[in-house]
Amino acid sequence: MRSSWALAIAFTSSLGACHRTSEAEVRDYLAEQGITATSVTKNGDSFDYTGTKGTETCTGTVRINKGFGSSTQSFTSNCGDGTAPVDEPDYSACKPGAAAECNKLADALYGKNEKVYPKQAAKLYRVACDDKDGRACERVAEFEAIDKSWEEVRFFAERACNYGNGDGCARLGTLELTQAEAAGGAGRALDFFKDGCEKGSKKGCRGAVAVMLDATPPDLDHALPLAEKLCTEKYENGCSLLGMVLFKKKDYRRALTLLEEGCKDEKDATRAIACNLAGAILADGRGTKADATRAFQLFESACEHKSPDGCANTARAYEGARGVAKDLDKAREFREKACKLGHQKSCAT
Repeated sequence: MRSSWALAIAFTSSLGACHRTSEAEVRDYLAEQGITATSVTKNGDSFDYTGTKGTETCTGTVRINKGFGSSTQSFTSNCGDGTAPVDEPDYSACKPGAAAECNKLADALYGKNEKVYPKQAAKLYRVACDDKDGRACERVAEFEAIDKSWEEVRFFAERACNYGNGDGCARLGTLELTQAEAAGGAGRALDFFKDGCEKGSKKGCRGAVAVMLDATPPDLDHALPLAEKLCTEKYENGCSLLGMVLFKKKDYRRALTLLEEGCKDEKDATRAIACNLAGAILADGRGTKADATRAFQLFESACEHKSPDGCANTARAYEGARGVAKDLDKAREFREKACKLGHQKSCAT
Protein backbone atom coordinates (compact mmCIF):
# COMPACT_ATOMS: atom_id res chain seq x y z
CA MET A 1 0.00 0.00 0.00
CA ARG A 2 1.36 3.41 -0.92
CA SER A 3 2.33 5.58 2.04
CA SER A 4 0.28 8.62 2.87
CA TRP A 5 2.09 11.66 4.15
CA ALA A 6 0.70 14.01 6.79
CA LEU A 7 -1.17 16.77 5.01
CA ALA A 8 -2.95 18.87 7.61
CA ILE A 9 -3.46 22.34 6.16
CA ALA A 10 -4.48 25.42 8.14
CA PHE A 11 -4.94 28.72 6.39
CA THR A 12 -7.29 31.15 8.12
CA SER A 13 -6.17 30.16 11.59
CA SER A 14 -2.85 31.84 10.89
CA LEU A 15 -4.24 35.01 9.33
CA GLY A 16 -3.62 36.98 12.44
CA ALA A 17 -0.96 34.83 14.04
CA CYS A 18 2.19 36.59 15.16
CA HIS A 19 5.55 35.33 16.24
CA ARG A 20 7.34 36.66 19.31
CA THR A 21 9.66 39.44 18.14
CA SER A 22 13.13 39.59 19.66
CA GLU A 23 15.21 42.63 20.54
CA ALA A 24 17.75 41.53 17.92
CA GLU A 25 15.05 41.61 15.20
CA VAL A 26 14.06 45.11 16.29
CA ARG A 27 17.66 46.31 16.11
CA ASP A 28 18.08 44.73 12.67
CA TYR A 29 14.83 46.29 11.49
CA LEU A 30 15.90 49.75 12.71
CA ALA A 31 19.24 49.31 10.98
CA GLU A 32 17.35 48.81 7.71
CA GLN A 33 15.79 52.22 8.31
CA GLY A 34 19.20 53.79 8.84
CA ILE A 35 18.83 54.01 12.62
CA THR A 36 21.45 52.64 15.02
CA ALA A 37 19.63 51.65 18.20
CA THR A 38 21.25 52.69 21.47
CA SER A 39 18.49 51.23 23.66
CA VAL A 40 15.54 48.91 23.03
CA THR A 41 12.92 48.31 25.71
CA LYS A 42 9.95 45.95 25.44
CA ASN A 43 6.60 47.69 26.00
CA GLY A 44 3.70 45.22 25.76
CA ASP A 45 3.56 43.95 22.17
CA SER A 46 5.95 46.62 20.89
CA PHE A 47 9.43 47.98 21.62
CA ASP A 48 10.37 51.56 22.54
CA TYR A 49 13.77 52.64 21.30
CA THR A 50 16.30 55.44 21.20
CA GLY A 51 18.95 55.64 18.52
CA THR A 52 20.92 57.77 16.14
CA LYS A 53 20.54 58.51 12.46
CA GLY A 54 23.56 60.40 11.25
CA THR A 55 23.84 63.41 13.54
CA GLU A 56 20.23 63.12 14.66
CA THR A 57 18.87 61.52 17.81
CA CYS A 58 15.74 59.42 17.30
CA THR A 59 13.07 57.97 19.57
CA GLY A 60 10.05 55.88 18.70
CA THR A 61 8.23 52.54 18.80
CA VAL A 62 8.60 49.38 16.70
CA ARG A 63 6.19 46.51 16.08
CA ILE A 64 6.84 43.54 13.79
CA ASN A 65 4.00 41.08 13.06
CA LYS A 66 4.30 37.93 10.95
CA GLY A 67 1.35 35.82 9.84
CA PHE A 68 -0.73 34.68 7.01
CA GLY A 69 -0.73 36.66 3.71
CA SER A 70 1.93 39.10 4.59
CA SER A 71 4.32 40.32 7.25
CA THR A 72 3.78 43.80 8.66
CA GLN A 73 6.38 46.03 10.17
CA SER A 74 5.62 49.45 11.54
CA PHE A 75 7.42 52.03 13.56
CA THR A 76 7.01 55.60 14.69
CA SER A 77 10.09 57.77 14.64
CA ASN A 78 10.94 61.27 15.81
CA CYS A 79 14.42 62.42 14.85
CA GLY A 80 16.16 65.74 15.36
CA ASP A 81 19.62 67.19 15.95
CA GLY A 82 18.65 68.44 19.39
CA THR A 83 19.49 72.05 18.57
CA ALA A 84 16.32 73.45 17.02
CA PRO A 85 12.85 72.20 16.14
CA VAL A 86 12.17 71.21 12.58
CA ASP A 87 9.89 73.67 10.78
CA GLU A 88 6.32 72.38 10.78
CA PRO A 89 4.93 71.95 7.24
CA ASP A 90 1.83 73.91 6.34
CA TYR A 91 -1.18 71.63 6.69
CA SER A 92 -3.77 74.41 6.56
CA ALA A 93 -5.06 73.24 3.16
CA CYS A 94 -6.49 70.15 4.89
CA LYS A 95 -9.88 71.06 6.26
CA PRO A 96 -13.44 69.76 6.13
CA GLY A 97 -14.62 69.59 2.54
CA ALA A 98 -11.07 69.33 1.14
CA ALA A 99 -10.52 65.57 1.25
CA ALA A 100 -8.27 65.64 -1.82
CA GLU A 101 -5.89 68.10 -0.19
CA CYS A 102 -5.88 66.12 3.06
CA ASN A 103 -5.03 62.92 1.20
CA LYS A 104 -2.29 64.66 -0.79
CA LEU A 105 -0.59 65.94 2.36
CA ALA A 106 -1.08 62.66 4.23
CA ASP A 107 0.17 60.57 1.30
CA ALA A 108 3.37 62.67 1.17
CA LEU A 109 4.07 61.78 4.79
CA TYR A 110 3.00 58.15 4.43
CA GLY A 111 4.97 57.71 1.22
CA LYS A 112 8.34 58.78 2.60
CA ASN A 113 8.79 55.22 3.78
CA GLU A 114 6.01 52.66 3.54
CA LYS A 115 7.08 51.19 6.89
CA VAL A 116 6.71 54.52 8.71
CA TYR A 117 3.31 55.84 9.73
CA PRO A 118 3.56 59.30 11.38
CA LYS A 119 0.72 60.44 13.62
CA GLN A 120 0.33 63.60 11.56
CA ALA A 121 -0.61 61.54 8.49
CA ALA A 122 -3.32 59.78 10.52
CA LYS A 123 -4.72 63.14 11.64
CA LEU A 124 -4.95 64.31 8.03
CA TYR A 125 -6.56 61.06 6.90
CA ARG A 126 -9.14 61.42 9.68
CA VAL A 127 -10.28 64.74 8.23
CA ALA A 128 -10.66 63.16 4.78
CA CYS A 129 -12.46 60.18 6.32
CA ASP A 130 -15.01 62.53 7.84
CA ASP A 131 -15.71 63.62 4.26
CA LYS A 132 -16.62 59.98 3.44
CA ASP A 133 -13.34 59.14 1.73
CA GLY A 134 -13.13 55.35 2.10
CA ARG A 135 -9.42 55.09 1.37
CA ALA A 136 -8.63 57.65 4.06
CA CYS A 137 -10.77 55.75 6.57
CA GLU A 138 -8.86 52.54 5.79
CA ARG A 139 -5.57 54.35 6.36
CA VAL A 140 -6.79 55.49 9.77
CA ALA A 141 -7.81 51.91 10.58
CA GLU A 142 -4.30 50.81 9.59
CA PHE A 143 -2.81 53.40 11.94
CA GLU A 144 -5.03 52.35 14.85
CA ALA A 145 -3.97 48.72 14.30
CA ILE A 146 -0.38 49.63 15.19
CA ASP A 147 -1.37 49.95 18.85
CA LYS A 148 -4.09 47.28 18.58
CA SER A 149 -6.89 49.77 19.28
CA TRP A 150 -9.36 47.24 17.91
CA GLU A 151 -12.54 49.21 18.58
CA GLU A 152 -11.11 52.13 16.63
CA VAL A 153 -9.84 49.79 13.91
CA ARG A 154 -13.31 48.32 13.50
CA PHE A 155 -14.97 51.74 13.56
CA PHE A 156 -12.80 53.14 10.77
CA ALA A 157 -12.73 49.90 8.77
CA GLU A 158 -16.53 49.82 8.79
CA ARG A 159 -16.64 53.38 7.54
CA ALA A 160 -14.10 52.55 4.83
CA CYS A 161 -16.11 49.52 3.72
CA ASN A 162 -19.38 51.45 3.75
CA TYR A 163 -17.77 54.17 1.65
CA GLY A 164 -16.76 51.62 -1.01
CA ASN A 165 -13.17 50.80 -0.01
CA GLY A 166 -12.56 47.07 -0.48
CA ASP A 167 -9.47 46.96 1.74
CA GLY A 168 -11.62 48.24 4.60
CA CYS A 169 -13.99 45.31 4.09
CA ALA A 170 -11.04 42.92 4.01
CA ARG A 171 -9.77 44.36 7.30
CA LEU A 172 -13.17 43.66 8.85
CA GLY A 173 -12.87 40.07 7.62
CA THR A 174 -9.50 39.71 9.29
CA LEU A 175 -10.90 41.18 12.51
CA GLU A 176 -13.67 38.59 12.50
CA LEU A 177 -11.10 35.81 12.27
CA THR A 178 -8.70 37.17 14.86
CA GLN A 179 -10.95 39.01 17.31
CA ALA A 180 -14.48 37.57 17.23
CA GLU A 181 -15.09 34.87 19.84
CA ALA A 182 -18.70 34.06 18.95
CA ALA A 183 -19.51 31.10 16.71
CA GLY A 184 -19.92 31.95 13.06
CA GLY A 185 -16.93 34.31 12.88
CA ALA A 186 -15.58 32.56 9.79
CA GLY A 187 -18.92 32.96 8.02
CA ARG A 188 -19.02 36.69 8.77
CA ALA A 189 -15.38 37.00 7.75
CA LEU A 190 -16.11 35.38 4.41
CA ASP A 191 -18.93 37.85 3.76
CA PHE A 192 -16.58 40.76 4.44
CA PHE A 193 -13.82 39.28 2.31
CA LYS A 194 -16.22 38.67 -0.58
CA ASP A 195 -17.54 42.21 -0.28
CA GLY A 196 -13.99 43.55 -0.35
CA CYS A 197 -13.09 41.38 -3.33
CA GLU A 198 -16.13 42.64 -5.25
CA LYS A 199 -14.97 46.18 -4.49
CA GLY A 200 -11.58 45.51 -6.04
CA SER A 201 -9.52 44.51 -3.00
CA LYS A 202 -6.97 41.78 -3.68
CA LYS A 203 -6.65 41.39 0.09
CA GLY A 204 -10.35 40.63 0.13
CA CYS A 205 -10.02 38.02 -2.61
CA ARG A 206 -7.09 36.38 -0.85
CA GLY A 207 -8.96 36.26 2.46
CA ALA A 208 -11.99 34.74 0.76
CA VAL A 209 -9.86 32.00 -0.81
CA ALA A 210 -8.29 31.21 2.57
CA VAL A 211 -11.66 30.89 4.33
CA MET A 212 -13.07 28.76 1.51
CA LEU A 213 -10.08 26.42 1.73
CA ASP A 214 -10.58 26.00 5.47
CA ALA A 215 -14.31 25.37 5.21
CA THR A 216 -15.75 21.91 5.90
CA PRO A 217 -16.08 20.83 3.18
CA PRO A 218 -13.85 23.34 1.34
CA ASP A 219 -15.62 25.47 -1.27
CA LEU A 220 -13.15 24.79 -4.06
CA ASP A 221 -15.36 25.74 -7.00
CA HIS A 222 -15.76 29.31 -5.73
CA ALA A 223 -12.17 29.55 -4.46
CA LEU A 224 -10.65 28.50 -7.79
CA PRO A 225 -11.53 31.54 -9.96
CA LEU A 226 -10.46 33.96 -7.23
CA ALA A 227 -7.15 32.14 -6.77
CA GLU A 228 -6.64 32.05 -10.56
CA LYS A 229 -7.15 35.82 -10.65
CA LEU A 230 -4.69 36.46 -7.81
CA CYS A 231 -2.06 34.29 -9.47
CA THR A 232 -2.54 35.88 -12.89
CA GLU A 233 -2.09 39.31 -11.31
CA LYS A 234 1.00 38.09 -9.39
CA TYR A 235 -0.47 39.22 -6.09
CA GLU A 236 1.70 38.22 -3.14
CA ASN A 237 1.15 34.49 -2.45
CA GLY A 238 -1.72 34.16 -4.90
CA CYS A 239 -0.03 31.44 -6.98
CA SER A 240 0.67 29.35 -3.88
CA LEU A 241 -2.97 29.67 -2.89
CA LEU A 242 -3.95 28.52 -6.37
CA GLY A 243 -1.61 25.54 -5.92
CA MET A 244 -3.34 24.69 -2.64
CA VAL A 245 -6.77 24.86 -4.25
CA LEU A 246 -5.58 22.62 -7.09
CA PHE A 247 -4.06 20.20 -4.56
CA LYS A 248 -7.42 19.82 -2.85
CA LYS A 249 -9.07 19.40 -6.25
CA LYS A 250 -6.50 16.60 -6.90
CA ASP A 251 -5.04 18.41 -9.92
CA TYR A 252 -1.61 17.48 -8.63
CA ARG A 253 0.43 18.12 -11.77
CA ARG A 254 -0.60 21.79 -11.99
CA ALA A 255 -0.44 22.17 -8.24
CA LEU A 256 3.15 20.92 -8.04
CA THR A 257 4.58 23.63 -10.31
CA LEU A 258 2.90 26.41 -8.35
CA LEU A 259 3.72 24.97 -4.94
CA GLU A 260 7.39 24.44 -5.77
CA GLU A 261 7.63 28.05 -6.92
CA GLY A 262 5.95 29.20 -3.72
CA CYS A 263 8.41 27.12 -1.71
CA LYS A 264 11.29 29.06 -3.28
CA ASP A 265 9.74 32.50 -2.65
CA GLU A 266 11.19 34.06 0.50
CA LYS A 267 8.37 36.64 0.53
CA ASP A 268 5.57 34.04 0.39
CA ALA A 269 3.82 33.95 3.77
CA THR A 270 2.50 30.44 3.01
CA ARG A 271 5.91 29.17 1.96
CA ALA A 272 6.03 26.41 4.59
CA ILE A 273 2.68 24.97 3.52
CA ALA A 274 3.67 25.14 -0.15
CA CYS A 275 6.90 23.23 0.52
CA ASN A 276 5.14 20.51 2.50
CA LEU A 277 2.37 19.95 -0.06
CA ALA A 278 4.83 19.86 -2.95
CA GLY A 279 6.81 17.28 -0.99
CA ALA A 280 3.70 15.20 -0.40
CA ILE A 281 2.93 15.13 -4.14
CA LEU A 282 6.42 13.91 -4.97
CA ALA A 283 6.63 11.47 -2.05
CA ASP A 284 3.48 9.66 -3.14
CA GLY A 285 3.88 10.20 -6.89
CA ARG A 286 0.50 11.91 -7.20
CA GLY A 287 -0.03 12.86 -10.83
CA THR A 288 3.70 12.63 -11.48
CA LYS A 289 6.62 10.25 -11.01
CA ALA A 290 7.55 9.76 -7.36
CA ASP A 291 10.82 11.42 -6.33
CA ALA A 292 11.75 10.65 -2.73
CA THR A 293 14.91 12.78 -2.79
CA ARG A 294 13.15 15.95 -3.93
CA ALA A 295 10.30 15.21 -1.54
CA PHE A 296 12.72 14.99 1.37
CA GLN A 297 14.32 18.30 0.41
CA LEU A 298 10.91 19.97 0.29
CA PHE A 299 9.84 18.49 3.63
CA GLU A 300 13.09 19.68 5.19
CA SER A 301 12.53 23.18 3.79
CA ALA A 302 8.95 23.17 5.12
CA CYS A 303 10.26 22.26 8.58
CA GLU A 304 12.89 24.99 8.37
CA HIS A 305 10.05 27.46 7.85
CA LYS A 306 8.10 26.18 10.87
CA SER A 307 5.68 23.70 9.29
CA PRO A 308 4.70 21.05 11.88
CA ASP A 309 3.75 18.62 9.09
CA GLY A 310 7.02 19.35 7.29
CA CYS A 311 9.02 18.42 10.39
CA ALA A 312 6.94 15.26 10.93
CA ASN A 313 7.40 14.23 7.31
CA THR A 314 11.14 14.88 7.52
CA ALA A 315 11.25 12.58 10.56
CA ARG A 316 9.36 9.87 8.66
CA ALA A 317 11.79 10.16 5.77
CA TYR A 318 14.74 9.60 8.11
CA GLU A 319 12.95 6.67 9.76
CA GLY A 320 12.13 4.94 6.50
CA ALA A 321 15.22 5.93 4.48
CA ARG A 322 12.97 7.70 1.97
CA GLY A 323 15.13 10.08 -0.07
CA VAL A 324 17.80 10.18 2.64
CA ALA A 325 19.96 7.69 4.56
CA LYS A 326 18.21 6.14 7.55
CA ASP A 327 19.06 8.01 10.74
CA LEU A 328 16.95 7.41 13.84
CA ASP A 329 18.69 10.13 15.82
CA LYS A 330 17.78 12.66 13.13
CA ALA A 331 14.26 11.27 13.03
CA ARG A 332 13.93 11.83 16.78
CA GLU A 333 15.26 15.38 16.41
CA PHE A 334 12.66 16.27 13.79
CA ARG A 335 9.88 14.56 15.77
CA GLU A 336 10.74 16.84 18.66
CA LYS A 337 10.65 19.89 16.37
CA ALA A 338 7.25 18.82 15.03
CA CYS A 339 5.94 18.35 18.58
CA LYS A 340 7.12 21.82 19.64
CA LEU A 341 5.33 23.29 16.63
CA GLY A 342 2.07 21.60 17.64
CA HIS A 343 2.08 18.29 15.76
CA GLN A 344 0.41 16.20 18.46
CA LYS A 345 1.09 12.78 16.93
CA SER A 346 4.80 13.52 17.01
CA CYS A 347 4.56 14.22 20.74
CA ALA A 348 3.25 10.72 21.38
CA THR A 349 6.09 8.88 19.62
